[in-house]
Amino acid sequence: HNQVDHIVTVLQSSVEGVELPVEQDELEVIEPTDGDETNKDTCYCVDIIISEWMGYFLLRESMMDSIIRARDKFLKPATGLMFPSHTTMYVAPVCDEGERKQAQSEYAASMSDWHDFAQTTNTVYGVDMSCLEREFDQEQKDY
Repeated sequence: HNQVDHIVTVLQSSVEGVELPVEQDELEVIEPTDGDETNKDTCYCVDIIISEWMGYFLLRESMMDSIIRARDKFLKPATGLMFPSHTTMYVAPVCDEGERKQAQSEYAASMSDWHDFAQTTNTVYGVDMSCLEREFDQEQKDY
């Protein structure tokens, strides 16, 4: 207990479900300015938003829209802070030649197995499987 419980209120919730204790904690509310096109639920009374929103590759967990919603709905204009507030995404093309060759080899082996299967099925049972070859080929490419 760091003895700031009279100053700091920690809310652990999704932004969509959070209800701010405005009256209970006697929060200072900054009303939306005239002409502000905000939702009636807007309450500019939060000084700091701390959120783990980045996920893998900054976008993987799709939290950016939630943190933007929280900022626009609760954060005090001009003085409110968000942590983290900035990020940098570095992107570079990469090719793993060994992995590419392995994938190509696995694809070729699968197609060879398919041709053996189709030929055997045709020879032994008289069933022509060629109508499925295009779909099998696409499935192997997607895999």
